[in-house]
Amino acid sequence: MNRVSGSVVSSSVVSSRVVSGEWWSNYSSLTTHHSRRRALTLVELLVVIAIILVLLGLALPAIQKVRETANRVLCASNMKQIGMAFHLHHSDLKRLPDAGCTPVRGLDGIVHVLPRVKTASGAPEIAPNQTWSWPYQILPYIEHDAIWREPSDAVVAARAVKLYFCPSRRLPTVYDTKDGRRAMNDYAANGGDSYPLENGMIRDWHSPALRLIMGHVPDGLSNTILASEKWRSRDFIDQPRAGDDQGMIAGHNTNTVRFGEAGISADGRDPDNLGGASGSFGSSHPFGINALFADLSVRRIRYDIDSSLFTQLCVRNDGGPVTWED
Repeated sequence: MNRVSGSVVSSSVVSSRVVSGEWWSNYSSLTTHHSRRRALTLVELLVVIAIILVLLGLALPAIQKVRETANRVLCASNMKQIGMAFHLHHSDLKRLPDAGCTPVRGLDGIVHVLPRVKTASGAPEIAPNQTWSWPYQILPYIEHDAIWREPSDAVVAARAVKLYFCPSRRLPTVYDTKDGRRAMNDYAANGGDSYPLENGMIRDWHSPALRLIMGHVPDGLSNTILASEKWRSRDFIDQPRAGDDQGMIAGHNTNTVRFGEAGISADGRDPDNLGGASGSFGSSHPFGINALFADLSVRRIRYDIDSSLFTQLCVRNDGGPVTWED
């Protein structure tokens, strides 16, 4: 006799149930029920995939927004360092960098950047005697003294400097041009309202020194743009075009200098590349450009800013009041 839960069960009954397999059958059925997994149907699988796609669609704009915010901050940091280099140049040489000398068209019909000017000892000349542009002239002040001193013009011309590129637009870029390999740049100095360089923050080579003093910038450093982003056509972003074809070494043209009266706009479709040829400012950022002011502040200027107000910000000595919100 066996006792189970207070009941008396005969040995013969237990034995008969074990022999007959009744208990084993019940146990096997129970464990099979718990171990079996029901497979997803095709409809259920498609629903899961659809939900994942919807979630990705909702998350993607947020990810892109965060990425653009980071790119804008990095772009502003680039411009801040460029501004500090201008100020250090001014501190050392008692003048701002200048625009260099305009490239010239040769007998072969190709526009050529003039060779670098060097001293008798072979060292690069400085402003106001250097034919190459302000991005070249400030290289020693952005920790690229080795590039500045490199003896070969061809090597320097093809050496892309990461600081000179906006991350929202492109990686450091070198083009094969008719005048040789050229490292590009995404930032341009403020040439004033229009050509020639008379009332902006950059002057032609062999010009009198432009200094960061009230007598030279009467409108005030905080009201005058020093440099900003240059407009670029998306139709030709992977190839050289006017305003982006001679690179960072090109003196006194729209590769490195832009003008207030040409306006600002977002990079866009422009089959004729009119924006680059006209010398306008612009960028790949939504809503507006980063602008470096002469006091080293970097502020956003919206694309819809009044054109006359933007021109005022590019002129250092118009005497007009400037009121705007970034």
